[in-house]
Amino acid sequence: MPGTGNFVGEFMILFGSFSKFTLITTVSVFGLVFASVYALYLMQKAYYGTPKTDKPLPQMDAREISILLLLVVLLVLLGVYPQPILDTSAAAMSNIQNWYSASLSTTGL
Repeated sequence: MPGTGNFVGEFMILFGSFSKFTLITTVSVFGLVFASVYALYLMQKAYYGTPKTDKPLPQMDAREISILLLLVVLLVLLGVYPQPILDTSAAAMSNIQNWYSASLSTTGL
């Protein structure tokens, strides 16, 4: 989903592969949209569906809330501003790209 850390990676992969593998990328985009809709449907059923029991759930304590908030903030921050992570992995990704390009040139794809 847009605004999360996974979306940035998925978007970059699909954007980079579209020019070379248009059909596969198009099918992948539809799969990504279907997965997002399905995830939203599951969340809607889990959080807003009819409860199976009338027994209330125990409340989260301060430690659990702080851990959850930290993870949510980091996930949204990574989705909105992924550049520090991309800079960290740039050297490794450059090596992988060079290796992949060399293997493509020898196989003729």
